[in-house]
Amino acid sequence: MIKLPNKLKIGAHDVKICYPYQFKERIDFMAQCDNDADEIRINAHDPGSVERPEVNILVSLMHELYHRIDNVSGHHVFDDNEKAICGHTEMMVQVLLDNPEFVELFLQDNKELT
Repeated sequence: MIKLPNKLKIGAHDVKICYPYQFKERIDFMAQCDNDADEIRINAHDPGSVERPEVNILVSLMHELYHRIDNVSGHHVFDDNEKAICGHTEMMVQVLLDNPEFVELFLQDNKELT
């Protein structure tokens, strides 16, 4: 099972990452962003109780992260466009996985950027 961070800082918010999370309300939920609770919840299993592939977990995390960023920024561009957010998140995860040298740019000690 993939290890996710316990929390992410998004703007002034510390968002708790609840993984693995077992949804009681609906078994078909894969993930959820709760803006009021500052939580992102991600199910480790699909509705048939089969463990989800790690890349699907990453896509779910990115998807809910986009929702939280959209809310925190106040833009709400994805509120009524789930199809767009799905496309953006899947492509962003693929770009990050396919380009580790790009990810390294953010991991370097770039004091001049902060």
